[in-house]
Amino acid sequence: MKTIFLLLLLTGSTRLWAQRDTLAPFRKFVHICSDYRQLPVQLEMDLRSSSNLVLSAADTARLTARLALCQKGSYVTMDGMEQLANDSFLLVVNPKTKRMLLYPNHQSVAARLQFLGRQLRDSSVPQLAAKYLVKKEKKLRDTSIIVLESRADLPYTSVPAGQMEVSYESVTQRPYTVTMVERRLIPVSDSIYKSVAGRPEWIGKTVSVKDSSFFLIREQTRVVCFRKIGHQQATDPPVRISDRIALDLTGVYRPVKDFAAFRLIQQAQ
Repeated sequence: MKTIFLLLLLTGSTRLWAQRDTLAPFRKFVHICSDYRQLPVQLEMDLRSSSNLVLSAADTARLTARLALCQKGSYVTMDGMEQLANDSFLLVVNPKTKRMLLYPNHQSVAARLQFLGRQLRDSSVPQLAAKYLVKKEKKLRDTSIIVLESRADLPYTSVPAGQMEVSYESVTQRPYTVTMVERRLIPVSDSIYKSVAGRPEWIGKTVSVKDSSFFLIREQTRVVCFRKIGHQQATDPPVRISDRIALDLTGVYRPVKDFAAFRLIQQAQ
């Protein structure tokens, strides 16, 4: 009897472990997409957007960004513009227009990474597994890949509504690229539907509902390519707000000497 009970106990434990282990790819995905954000952090990256149906300039944007975040502030430069922040202020510097915008800052240091996407936490693993399936998980030499595919399909189709992919260095588990694909239906006229339905690039991306409603499947892709990830100890960012503006004798902020040609606009509290 004791032997049977022990076998049942072990079998039950194995099944429970197997169930828990199905979350392993999701835990790893969260780990890779979040751990590099630990402060202090220095990042250099390329940000790319693309779409099979371009509706605005943002759909084809290509930017290079450099960031340095630490406890006392942050410095971000992107496409020539600068964003500097400390506990009190956020300063945006635009060299093209020779303008500076000074705002009160109510955002935490960690929140300044939100343009990279919402930070995933360990507690979000079950929710991630409820929304996505593991489509692919493989290792190619020193590079590994995890692809998650949305469990939800677009209406009237079997096409997943979205996809997320991370490629990373297998040993250090530092990310190389993070790719996010969003899909949605765009209603079009029957004439537009017929004009694109036969094109190779639109195969599988057109939808007809009872020959009365017509849609195109719009795919929007955003890619973050990491050139450099560092965690050098630093209490201050490499460029501070005081390197761009300073208080004058009357207590008003003015651009410093090297930026005297800039116009400073201070936003209301």
